[in-house]
Amino acid sequence: MNRLMHLKRAVSTLCCGIFDWLRSIKKPFICLFAIHLVAIFALLRANVNYIDDMGRANAGYTGWSNFSRHLSDFLSFFIHTDSFLSEISPLPQIIAILLLSLTGVIMIYIITGRTNVSFWTLAAVIPLGISPYFLECLSYKYDAPYMALSILASVVPFLAFRGRYRYPVFFVVSVFSILTVCMTYQAASGIFPVLTIFLCLQKWNAAQKLQEIGKFLLAAVLAYVYGMIVFRIRIMKPVDGYVSSSVPSSEQFLPSVMRNLQQYLSYVRSDFTMFWKILIFLIGIFFVAAMVYHSKQQKVLALLVTCCSLAAMSLISFGVYSMLAKPLFAPRAMFGVGVFLAVISVYAVDMGFAPVKLVMAVLSWTFFVFSFTYGNALSVQKEYTEYRTMLVIEELNEMNQLTQGNVKNVQIAGSIGYAPSLTGVMSRYGILSRLIPVTFKEEWHWGGYKFYNYYGLKNIRHDSSVDLKTCNLPVIKDTMFFTLKGSGDNYLVELK
Repeated sequence: MNRLMHLKRAVSTLCCGIFDWLRSIKKPFICLFAIHLVAIFALLRANVNYIDDMGRANAGYTGWSNFSRHLSDFLSFFIHTDSFLSEISPLPQIIAILLLSLTGVIMIYIITGRTNVSFWTLAAVIPLGISPYFLECLSYKYDAPYMALSILASVVPFLAFRGRYRYPVFFVVSVFSILTVCMTYQAASGIFPVLTIFLCLQKWNAAQKLQEIGKFLLAAVLAYVYGMIVFRIRIMKPVDGYVSSSVPSSEQFLPSVMRNLQQYLSYVRSDFTMFWKILIFLIGIFFVAAMVYHSKQQKVLALLVTCCSLAAMSLISFGVYSMLAKPLFAPRAMFGVGVFLAVISVYAVDMGFAPVKLVMAVLSWTFFVFSFTYGNALSVQKEYTEYRTMLVIEELNEMNQLTQGNVKNVQIAGSIGYAPSLTGVMSRYGILSRLIPVTFKEEWHWGGYKFYNYYGLKNIRHDSSVDLKTCNLPVIKDTMFFTLKGSGDNYLVELK
């Protein structure tokens, strides 16, 4: 009973402390929110229904529980004020950047222990929310708040590590936070371990007692493992589609994890420009230098431990996805890289290394500028897709045999590809080919969704059980952009 009373008193004290702390971080929070809002302005102006958004905007469903994101389903009812999820953008994205701004300030406080935030420190935390990877999360009009919440939930437990009863409170808050991450967006599952490794390294370099570091590490590991086990056994629904929730056998586990990590790192190398990679490498060097310079441990040992910790943080930032038999490699699943960059940048800047301020500011500025490049590219692709779609619809509308009689089976073949005007910018930014979806093409559910569901086409359906490409259909019309084939009730549109 006494322990329960102590825990209740600790939670009460923690809540009061958090309230006072929130008042103290008002200015940096507003600054970060303004930066995020400006950064995604081009994205908001593009007003693109990004992939799954097309289905939700049309049918108003939730659907996140299919991937065990039950909390996303639950919270969506409050954000949309209805069980039918109407299109209310940019409100969800604004909520997302509010959560990201709060997360950024919390992370700065966890790393530096200060609420008086400098311009350089604010700039250092920008990769957390405006990395090229999290930009895809912000592209989703419906998913964005819950993806941002997963990052906030990963960071909040470390606020609970302060106070008299820090270990019990930290453990309890961490378990609930891990469950929140798993029920909002599991791609954030690497953030908690990254911060745990960093804080252990920071404490060790400050020559804190190994017993205290061990107790913190044990509490963090137990909370993380317990939360994951509870989620997997009690909450998770098995998935086996474009991503699988299954884990390889014990014999194949390590080789599979190594292959997955190698694939993730391969994507980072191809997604990031050479300039970005040079800047990130320099920030890593400055982080190691700052850790070793300020370390109270023997310098050679400090160098070795810091380099190993840096490597571990970079790899674990991909979270539990790297352990799955079929993980998700989309950019939105890799935003842990941006959080990792924010952690090492904030620390290096806080340690007063002047050169890293310039390098970090340049990297944050390049990410900031890229957000406009990406938003405008989405807008160009949207206009190109609508133009190509309307060309096909106008041709079908002029054919009497399609507009009269029985319902016709119309199949899309080929792809419109990317807008010709994007050729130059996509050659400079390889990640754009993974961020910008082609939504008028074959062999993808979302490649024809808008065509079949958004324009009210009469007497037209798509029978996926029949592949018209294998049929020898006569050519009805051949244009610059597509070839129309068909006879009777079957018609094939071959996009060029």
